[in-house]
Amino acid sequence: MTGSSIRLRRILVALVLLTAPLLFFSRAIITRKAVIPYDLPGYHVPQAGYLARSLAEGRLPLWDPYSYCGMPFAANLQAQVFYPPNWPFAIVNALTRENYVLDILEWHVALHMALAGWLAYLLCRRLRLGWTAALFGGVSYELGAFFASQAQHQGAISGAAWMPLAWAMVFALAERFSWRRLTVLALSIAMVVLAGFPAVLMMAIASTGVLAIGLFLFRDAGWRLPLQVVAGGLWGAALAAVQLIPAKELIDWSTAHQRTDFSDIGGGGIPPTAFGAIVWPNWNGVFDFSTYHLPWNPTFAYFYCGLMGALLVAASLWWWRAARWQVVLLTGSLSALFMMGGHTPFMRFVYPRLPRVLRSSLYDEFGLCVLSLSLAVLAAFGFEALLARRALLLRAAVVAIAALDLWWAGAGRPMNTGDPDAALRTSAREFEGSRSVVARIRGLTATQSPPWRLDAIDSTQMWGNAAPILGHYTASGNEPLASERVLAIRRIFGEAHEWERYIPVKLAASPLLDMLSVRYLIAWDASKSEVLQSPAIRKLESVDGHAIWENADALPRFSINGNVYRTSNLAESIERLHSHEFDPAREVILETTGPLPDFQPEARGKVEVLSYRPESFVLSVETDHPGLLVSSEAFYPGWQATVDGHAVPVLMVNAAFRGVAVAPGRHRVEMKYTPGSFRLGLAITAAAILLALISLRRKA
Repeated sequence: MTGSSIRLRRILVALVLLTAPLLFFSRAIITRKAVIPYDLPGYHVPQAGYLARSLAEGRLPLWDPYSYCGMPFAANLQAQVFYPPNWPFAIVNALTRENYVLDILEWHVALHMALAGWLAYLLCRRLRLGWTAALFGGVSYELGAFFASQAQHQGAISGAAWMPLAWAMVFALAERFSWRRLTVLALSIAMVVLAGFPAVLMMAIASTGVLAIGLFLFRDAGWRLPLQVVAGGLWGAALAAVQLIPAKELIDWSTAHQRTDFSDIGGGGIPPTAFGAIVWPNWNGVFDFSTYHLPWNPTFAYFYCGLMGALLVAASLWWWRAARWQVVLLTGSLSALFMMGGHTPFMRFVYPRLPRVLRSSLYDEFGLCVLSLSLAVLAAFGFEALLARRALLLRAAVVAIAALDLWWAGAGRPMNTGDPDAALRTSAREFEGSRSVVARIRGLTATQSPPWRLDAIDSTQMWGNAAPILGHYTASGNEPLASERVLAIRRIFGEAHEWERYIPVKLAASPLLDMLSVRYLIAWDASKSEVLQSPAIRKLESVDGHAIWENADALPRFSINGNVYRTSNLAESIERLHSHEFDPAREVILETTGPLPDFQPEARGKVEVLSYRPESFVLSVETDHPGLLVSSEAFYPGWQATVDGHAVPVLMVNAAFRGVAVAPGRHRVEMKYTPGSFRLGLAITAAAILLALISLRRKA
């Protein structure tokens, strides 16, 4: 073929792979007659909005002051702060002042589907398949089960898009080692890490490892290949260290490390009978959630790879002697086995014996990304076996029929499409369609600097979810990486299981709400009135169906207290908070095993807030006796304090918050969030990037 013909072919392939996802989600991103539902508007939109606002203010958002009395933001993998492909979308969000965050994220999803298709195409070409067979594989992957069912998970879609590139580099290294190939493998792993979905990351790492070991066992590569893949994975981790190291610190302080205590993968998983959905899209009844009765999330019950794809997977048996085919079949089979979880003796035996750090990131249902890619590649093998020598028009027709089949089966279904009128939108200016309630809450909370906090009763959990984009300070939230300590406090006045992270207020009379500076409570008008029965709580008004209540006993965000009750660990602190004797207006709990400073119980004083920003604040403090500056700002590693310019320890007070010892007199107290984990990660990433640039310049 001539050079112009090859270029024309590449343009045609790129157009097909780009157009297919755009048409698949055309109702959301083009006509705007639908939305991608669930986690995309409920979880990712608030994060994307806060990232955009921070960039517009010219700062890197290391800290989120709005959720759970404050928590790290950039350290959260799912925020995608350090994921390069997310930056253009964040900039557009910043330029549009957060008015179209959901619409922009829907484009983010569709374009990552197109990227997945393109990289799957390149993977098939690396496997020496013809360009039409590779195109079939690319279309099958991007429109297949994983992307059709998991569109709500921004990080999962982003991470799965890069997995074909990692696979392609494993096969490339099996043919011949080069530093460029190892570098691209490392970069692909780094992209999966930065995409921000640990379950997909675990699947990507496991599948690349299986490919490398399989190629060695099937004698299509030497013993060095598994070692090269391990080296590429470690290099990828170094490239993503700016995210990984802060994330590890955040996980250690959160409830995420406890997930394995409640995980059901040893007894859960997808039953073997459910895999009939591979050839029949509505096998599990997922096209109508109102009649769906199976005991697992319906968005994980769609496995359709297309009738044409299924037939071609069967036809791929023609390649059964080829190690490349064998290792893809092995990888797909193991992913299906993993997805079945406790329905197989193998997973019931293996899972409990895995290291806890691995178990905390494993979700059996996300083996679907590996299964989807395996089926797409196997179908491409079958396409090559049956159609490689057929007329171009016939091959193009087969690709088109497969794309239409996947579009007909998967587009516009409940797992990826929602009614825009039923999906109550939340943006920087409105909450679930109401601008009035947002404006009213801002006006009420802003009577103090920094503003009073808000909390929710009963089913209004989106107030916690949406806090970062609304700019409302709250003691609540719905974050998988929420502070273990803050949640332990919330369980005292709320009702929740240990693994739950959204804990609504059930005991509004609790003095702990005063301690958290919660001045306002919001509920549906129909909320149970007995929850809010307290002499200090009165209803102010109702706005667009939201009842606003005021807690007159709420304490300010900063105060001076010298009446110290000493504890040595979290359990003792929580026990004291449970006690009826605890009154946050008169007593402060200091958690320490060191010598206790000479505090005076009568210590009181004045605190003036000179400045308050997300990552720092400055106070003017005046007291007559040695005491504690007590805050309702959440404690995390990385916060540093100075008194009159001299560094002082940040103390753990009231089980989860920051305090500073102050001497008699007038002082200037400053706190800044400068986490050492971020600086260390940034240094490692910079060194890894420099090494990658040098490696890419090498000829071999």
